[in-house]
Amino acid sequence: MSIAYKLFGVPKTLDEFLDKVKRKGYNKVNINLWSYDNDDGFGPFNYHTVVDIRAGKIKLKLNEYTYVRTWNLNDTIIGKAKIELAALNEAAETADKLKIHGLESTINNKSTDELKKEISKYAGEILEKEREFNK
Repeated sequence: MSIAYKLFGVPKTLDEFLDKVKRKGYNKVNINLWSYDNDDGFGPFNYHTVVDIRAGKIKLKLNEYTYVRTWNLNDTIIGKAKIELAALNEAAETADKLKIHGLESTINNKSTDELKKEISKYAGEILEKEREFNK
């Protein structure tokens, strides 16, 4: 258990989050995927995709994926898509872990089954784009 959790009740790991959610009696968890661009001032924007989970007022940031854009548009499109796919996969894996612990979960307010279909479709689209750009 982390010191922040022991002293302030702020979860820093998934296990601490699950412990607090169960103690509070929540049974629904929302997994959020969101993204933003930031400018470091020295070139193209960096693209970030963040995965976090929330139950009531309890929040935990699971991971942040970063892609440093290049001046090549094709590389940027594929790189951005790959980190979005990695974030989607992590969200789906987290939903499976939550299900094991008896918690209902949605990913950006969509069902996990719906998202898993989107993941396989999105992975196929990325492969097609790579083939198209590498011709």
